[in-house]
Amino acid sequence: MVGIGFGYLVQLILYLSEKLEIVLPYKMKFCGSHSTIHSLNFPLYYEDHSLKELGFGVKLFNLNISYLCFTQGILLKEEELSQNIFNVYRCLDSSSFGRFFFFFFSFIPFQLIFKQIN
Repeated sequence: MVGIGFGYLVQLILYLSEKLEIVLPYKMKFCGSHSTIHSLNFPLYYEDHSLKELGFGVKLFNLNISYLCFTQGILLKEEELSQNIFNVYRCLDSSSFGRFFFFFFSFIPFQLIFKQIN
């Protein structure tokens, strides 16, 4: 059942990134309830995969959402990264949404704002 929710969110994030012409750090593949982080082949569903793979896929997915927010001028704190639905809402509700706010911050490397996941 978790895969269904992630599938809808993947579809929304892919649509937004395409319309805003944003290249996400981790490529995603929409396959309904079997969507994946395609570049590293981590699932966003639980079926014959370990929970560790699912957890890592979710972390990468959250980083994609935080990057989308970052490009629209919303800086997230580390403890807010796991609130993916709320973060998408904040991004859509932002007054700077769609204005390519990213170029204002282009001199700040994304890795300085968010810790790298090991």
